[in-house]
Amino acid sequence: MGKIPAAFEDITADWLNEHASLGGTVASVEIERIGEGFGMISLIGRATLRYSDGTGPETVVVKLSSPVPELVALAQMYGFYEREVNFYTHAASQLPNVAECHHAEIDSSGAECALVLQDMGHLRMADQVVGCTPDDARATMDAAAALHTRFWQNDALASLTWLPAADNPQYREAEPQYQEHFPAFAEKYGDTISPGAMRVAEDLRTRIVKLQILAASEETQTLAHFDLRLDNLMFSPEQVYFLDWQLSVRAIGAVDVAYFIGWSMQNDLRRELAEELIARYHAQLLEAGVKGYSLAECEDHVRRSMLGVAMIAAYGAIAVPATNERGQQLLDAMVDRVFSAVDDLGSGEFLPD
Repeated sequence: MGKIPAAFEDITADWLNEHASLGGTVASVEIERIGEGFGMISLIGRATLRYSDGTGPETVVVKLSSPVPELVALAQMYGFYEREVNFYTHAASQLPNVAECHHAEIDSSGAECALVLQDMGHLRMADQVVGCTPDDARATMDAAAALHTRFWQNDALASLTWLPAADNPQYREAEPQYQEHFPAFAEKYGDTISPGAMRVAEDLRTRIVKLQILAASEETQTLAHFDLRLDNLMFSPEQVYFLDWQLSVRAIGAVDVAYFIGWSMQNDLRRELAEELIARYHAQLLEAGVKGYSLAECEDHVRRSMLGVAMIAAYGAIAVPATNERGQQLLDAMVDRVFSAVDDLGSGEFLPD
């Protein structure tokens, strides 16, 4: 297939014509970088295209491996790049609310990848630092339920043989990694979260794998986005579109609900709406045909899943560097919101022995 582009200057008209299905012959390409800040373990740009023959999209989004070696190593460790390439190759066409993929490839090491995707920039994007509105939160719950019911413990899920389980060997490595980074987290954030939340953060040091095994043992498995936060969503009047599938996993759907309400909402709004949002999500599951899953079970799954979200927040706050001021604002908001949710939901009750 040839060398995978490592930088924007490698995305030439010739490369696009050879690799991407765009509908026309590209004569020139200009790329601007987009999407900087916390959580970005890829190099992302918007390419403006001109054609010498035929027609195609005026712009596309190009996603490459990060130029930061530490982030590439993180992506290799957990299989993030490989996961997203597999998603767009094998699953994206089954969903109505994801970008069209024009090209996806990855090398055998899992370190170098390239995606050429539909540009969703015409849609509305909210600000995760500011937090979501009630209407956007409700729409996101509806979209999450639609995603989960499409793959709810069925043949469609079984066909995703590349999709790892919540307790896969790569994710089990999160426990020693968390233990390594915990002292730095405690030093930086120990005085900013409640004593009870800090005790939960400490207890997680030896409970992460047990939580993963519990989640993987549930019968209610589905395709979970696993990074369902406001910065990964685009809104149209009719639909919520999901971006960034690097962390997708086979898990209980409640983890996406916990992820969203824990990271993307101001604390006061979450306290006001959490019960309503969980009930709305659950009602959508039942309406789509899910059986044998009670609201009480769903609520408990969300409360327990918030522990995993807290682990990711604490680990990410230290292990994933913020590349600008907004990135640091996201980190600080993430830690505050998630550990406040741990307190409010009583998630510590679900720590396994």
